[in-house]
Amino acid sequence: MARPASIVPHHRLWVVGPSFSELDQAWEEIDAYLPKELETRLPLLDEKTRFLANDGRLQFKSADNSPSLQNVGLDWVWITEAHDIEDSVWWNQISPMLHSPGVLGWAFIEGKAPKPGSWYEALWELGQDPDNEDIESWWFHTEDNPHVDWDAILRTDGETMPEEKFREEYYADAPTEYGKAFNSEAIDLCIAGRLETPLLGVKYAIGTDLGKMVDPTVAIVMRKAQKRVVGFERLLRTDWTVQEGILTDLAKTWNDADMYVDETGLGGPVCDGLRKSGVKIHGINMTRQKNDLMNKLAAGIEKEQVRFPNVPVLIKEMKQMRRIKKDKYGQDLRVEKIIAPRGQHDDCPVALALAFHGCRGGGDFTPIKPRNRMRSA
Repeated sequence: MARPASIVPHHRLWVVGPSFSELDQAWEEIDAYLPKELETRLPLLDEKTRFLANDGRLQFKSADNSPSLQNVGLDWVWITEAHDIEDSVWWNQISPMLHSPGVLGWAFIEGKAPKPGSWYEALWELGQDPDNEDIESWWFHTEDNPHVDWDAILRTDGETMPEEKFREEYYADAPTEYGKAFNSEAIDLCIAGRLETPLLGVKYAIGTDLGKMVDPTVAIVMRKAQKRVVGFERLLRTDWTVQEGILTDLAKTWNDADMYVDETGLGGPVCDGLRKSGVKIHGINMTRQKNDLMNKLAAGIEKEQVRFPNVPVLIKEMKQMRRIKKDKYGQDLRVEKIIAPRGQHDDCPVALALAFHGCRGGGDFTPIKPRNRMRSA
């Protein structure tokens, strides 16, 4: 990194990330490894700028601030978390600056596996072409890094992450079902058994998603020890008083089962009414906990640790759930959302996630199909 400073005067170097918060690690690494004799004055912390010899500047830029990505020419750029950088940022702003007259035009780009069809994937494929002398591309597994505890990763994320997410994060696999909340093939493998009647002495958990406006209320009963769906109730356009009576009877029928309910909004008063009726209610704030519960359900489905009968509406809603990272205006969301497509329902997946959450203490079990974490050839 130090050599270009003596080759080209007035050089411009950038470090670009999806947002300033994602540039903190890069700033700390530059701070630790940049030779101090190359710096001519103290850095501007507020502007994320370092001043180098030969009137050079090393600036940290956020890709979500387009007006800041303007320059007459760029000698060197390090793009971090490239998988989250929009195509327009590269094609319309950074790439043209690297081709300006009189600049070095060097780029170092790193991130997770690129999204299909993205600028990042296009450059990756060019780098794999042996006849292309301008670009080189390569990849490594996290397992190849001697400074990480791979066994600890397998014991933690390896046992909790959905398979596809794990391979994307740690094996640099491209996401094959990017945007889906649940793996469709894994859902099919979890379909087994049929709806049942209660058994004496057996513990059950009920997940209940209360309907709002035109949405139905869905209650899913799971046998705790086996994490298996045995009961299913779907109430459409039913008066709240009637629903409360049906849900109370449902809990009592299933051996006074624990019921896990979204208590936000209208759920609060309904939970209070069910408690007064003697139902063992566990209120869940789905505004804060929905993503966490959905991701845990996705991991359970990936590892075939959950079973459900072939209830068509349940299977349909599970397979159409999506993960989104942008709002309706195309702006990046701070936190990924898991939602149903417009005009569709998520009542069944939410109820299943709540019931699965209620089974967390239902007994030890062994996955039906243990996960294979061996590297694929």
